[in-house]
Amino acid sequence: MFIAYDDITQRIPEPPEWWLLGVPRYSQFHPHDASVYGSQVALVRARCQFCHAIFDVAEFPGHIDLRDQLALYGDLFVGDPPSHNGCIGEAMQSETLQVLEFWVKESFDWQRLNKFERLLPDAEGYDGGSISVMSRVADAGLSDEFERSHRQKDEAALRKILSDAGVENFTHIARLLLAIDRRKQLLHLAAEQTAFSYSSVAAKSAELPRRRKMEWIWPLISRR
Repeated sequence: MFIAYDDITQRIPEPPEWWLLGVPRYSQFHPHDASVYGSQVALVRARCQFCHAIFDVAEFPGHIDLRDQLALYGDLFVGDPPSHNGCIGEAMQSETLQVLEFWVKESFDWQRLNKFERLLPDAEGYDGGSISVMSRVADAGLSDEFERSHRQKDEAALRKILSDAGVENFTHIARLLLAIDRRKQLLHLAAEQTAFSYSSVAAKSAELPRRRKMEWIWPLISRR
């Protein structure tokens, strides 16, 4: 859920664009304004689940490349809509309607890839588009085997299931799924270690007099 920017929007009569992470913008979307270090960005038309207000929002890769996300799920998940008049839908997952623009950065220049611009599942008139990997697996009646092999991290079994489901590049997709799992596990472990580190610092600092506490904590802070 995004914070409200009424203190800004109420002072400017022109309605804002909302393409940057819930922040009001007063210029047209361009990828170089959306990301400094990123190499991918998609402009996605999304809709509030509750009031059906439309927003064009930028989506960036998280655990997974945006192209792979479209291939796996046939969708992009843009999260909550921007704050808009205190609507209940501000705390709901946005519905995704269309990839309006898809950009990748190559050799420091942004290139637009029209082949990834398409209707998404919540759009009227959506006919399935490019059939996603998960849809192919489900249509082949292999969902249970797929879930079991995925949980067991059995790459060979995943490759066979994906191949039987008619998935192109099934070896790449199998390895991608397992790589995503490993990345999530590493991020979770890093978060746990960070939380433990801070709790240890807090516990130890509570036992020290103020002067000694600052002498001990400052080197830790200055390294970050």
